[in-house]
Amino acid sequence: MPDIIDSLDGLASMCHGYPSDPHNTELYGKIVSTCSELAYQYLRADYYVPPTVGRMVYRKYGDGGDIHINRTVQEICSKGRSMDAIVSRQRVKDIRLDNFAFVIDRSDAITAKGLGRKIGTHIGISKNPEILEKIAAISILESIKKTADAIDVVTYGNDVKGPFNEQQYTYREMLLDVGKGANRLDLALARLLQLQWDRRPGVKRLIILTSGMPETGRMNLLDDIEVQETALQYLGHMQKRGVRILYLPVIVDETFANKRVGSHSPRSFAQKITRLGIPIAELEDLETLPDVLRDGFKQMLSCRMHVSLFE
Repeated sequence: MPDIIDSLDGLASMCHGYPSDPHNTELYGKIVSTCSELAYQYLRADYYVPPTVGRMVYRKYGDGGDIHINRTVQEICSKGRSMDAIVSRQRVKDIRLDNFAFVIDRSDAITAKGLGRKIGTHIGISKNPEILEKIAAISILESIKKTADAIDVVTYGNDVKGPFNEQQYTYREMLLDVGKGANRLDLALARLLQLQWDRRPGVKRLIILTSGMPETGRMNLLDDIEVQETALQYLGHMQKRGVRILYLPVIVDETFANKRVGSHSPRSFAQKITRLGIPIAELEDLETLPDVLRDGFKQMLSCRMHVSLFE
């Protein structure tokens, strides 16, 4: 099987051309199949096998089922002749539900035009953050949909949409969606918290695919600081609830990476998230995208969780 890296330039060109020919089913099929191949080679499903917990359970006799003779003798000797003492023993495994939330940035800064306006230069296809984001998003969904019990997709710019399941927010919509507005990551995280997603039973994993810097878009220093600090507080709260988080900023230009809005630049905001104990993986270009995704997921699954006992 040829390595997917050899096909990434062609994949980017297909993603770039698809909005101008949205009824081309052959082109759409090639995009999805190539992303699926990327998921198979770099984001295999065996990374996300839901954990199981083995335990022994005792079943009391209730006019049915099996009676374990050895256990019966032990119980009668210690408690006397009682039907409640007649039990059988069974080894079971509890499979924890695997809940996956995917927060996708659809703000203006994730587009080539939006980023170009911020840094005052033209952004080509190979450096188009929107193309990188769409390839990464489809590849991640192609991988996790095989093992996750529940997938919730939230998209955001100025407004928040979702959560959607994988049937409600299709790859076709993702490819045709055009980013606009400011990066309101705080509102997207608030939507999940309002729905008490962080309190669901089982394993909870959250992936954030973003342009890298929450802001209001109004060029107000205090408002931008409030948005950024609120997003950090929400992330810290989710982590304390046992949510495993992976932060994937799409940073294709160093000028933008160090451009400060509010109290942070995209790079310093990512570093602040790292200090919270949340793994990050920067998506910088097409060539390194598969390895960055793979390493990011491994960090997310291997990081040690510190859950507060008093919260």
